[in-house]
Amino acid sequence: FELRPGNEVSQFEFVRIMQSNLPSRVYGDSSEAGGSVTANLVDLFKEIDMNGDGMIDWEEFTRFMIEKAALFKEQQTLDRLLSYNHNLTDEPSGHRHRNSIDCLTPLPKQFACIENTSPLISLYSARSGSLVTNMKCKAVPLSCLYIEPLQALVASCSDSTMVRFNVGESHHKVRYKQRSVWPTPETQMSMCWSPHHNLLYSGSVGGKVYAWDVEQRVSKCCFEGHTDIVMQCLSIDSLDSVVSGSLDTSINIWDTYTEQQTGRLMGHTKGVNSLAYNSRHRTLISSGFDHDVFIWSPFVSTLICKLRGHRASVIGCKTVEGTSELITADSSGIFKLWDLRNYSCIESFTTEHEPGDLNDLNGTLSSFTHLKMPSAAAGFGEEQDDYRLVAGSRKMG
Repeated sequence: FELRPGNEVSQFEFVRIMQSNLPSRVYGDSSEAGGSVTANLVDLFKEIDMNGDGMIDWEEFTRFMIEKAALFKEQQTLDRLLSYNHNLTDEPSGHRHRNSIDCLTPLPKQFACIENTSPLISLYSARSGSLVTNMKCKAVPLSCLYIEPLQALVASCSDSTMVRFNVGESHHKVRYKQRSVWPTPETQMSMCWSPHHNLLYSGSVGGKVYAWDVEQRVSKCCFEGHTDIVMQCLSIDSLDSVVSGSLDTSINIWDTYTEQQTGRLMGHTKGVNSLAYNSRHRTLISSGFDHDVFIWSPFVSTLICKLRGHRASVIGCKTVEGTSELITADSSGIFKLWDLRNYSCIESFTTEHEPGDLNDLNGTLSSFTHLKMPSAAAGFGEEQDDYRLVAGSRKMG
C-alpha cells in the first residue's frame, strides 16, 4: 500500500498483491482452482471497498480485518456455549425442597435459593451443587440480592423487613450471619443494586420503587408509577437508569439523578416478571406471563420485536455477559437460547428425564439463573469460563 500513489490500491493491484502472498497450496493443481481464488479475491475487494470508489487504502483494509476477526471470535464464543448439559443436584436427604423454588440468586462460586413458604435461604456451591449453609430469617424471604461491594446478601421478607447477611470472605464467626435488619413501608418483591449511587432499589407490592442506603438503613427516595406489584427491578448504570416491570403490564424507566420517570413501555398483555439488558446491542429485554419475549430500545421507548416460540408463561430472561446471547425459560420447562444479532432461536432444550419422573422439570419450572465461573482448569493454560444454568422447581437441576 505504501508504494502506491495515495497509499491506495485498485482492484487489479489488490488481487496481484494477495496472489503473490498466498501459499501455493491454495491454488491446487488445476487452473479452475486458480480462477476460483481470483474470483474470491475480487469479491473480497468489493466487500472491503465500503465507499465503492474502486480503491482501498490501508485503513480500510485493516479496519475490515479487525471487524472480521472480532466477528469470528464472537461466533466461536457463541458456538462454544450452545450446549447446556443437564446435571441434577443431589441434595442431602434432610434438605430436599418440599415446595417450589421461588428465587435463585447468583453469588461468587455459589447461588442462593429461596423456597416458597420457607424461612430459610439456602446457599449451594455453584460447581458441585452441594449445600453450603442455611441462613434463617424471622419471616419468609421473598427475594434476595448479592451486593458485591458490601460482600452482603440482602433479603426482602414477608413481614415488610429487609435483612442483610454477611457472605464475604469474613471471619467464620460472622460469615453467613445476620448483620442488620430494618423495616420497610410495605413488602418488597424485587431488588437491584446501583454501583454508581451505592443504592439498593426495591419494588414493592404497592407498585412503588424505593431507593435504600443499606449502610444507614434508610430510604433515599421513592418512585411512583405502577398500580400493581413490581416484580422486577433492573439497574442500567450506563444509562443512569433503573427499570421496573410490574403486574400491571407496564415497564417504567426512571432517571436515577433527576428521580423522574423518563419512559413507559407498553405492550405486554399480562404481568411483567423479568427484565434484562444487553449492553453490546443496547437493548432491553422483558418477559412475563404472556408467551412472548419483548425486545425494546430504552432510548426511544420503542418495541423492536417480539421473540416467539414459547408455548407457556415465560418465567425469566437472562443475558449472557459479553455476548449476543439471551436465555429464556417457560413454566413448562423449555429453555431457549437466542442470538440478539438477528433475533433468532439457536437452541431449545429441557431436562432429560422421562415425563412423570419426580426429577423432571417439565411443567413445574418456577425459576432459573445463569452463572459464570472461572474455569476449573484456570492456571493450567485454560482460559475458557464455565457457564451454568441453575433451574428450580421442587428440586434443582
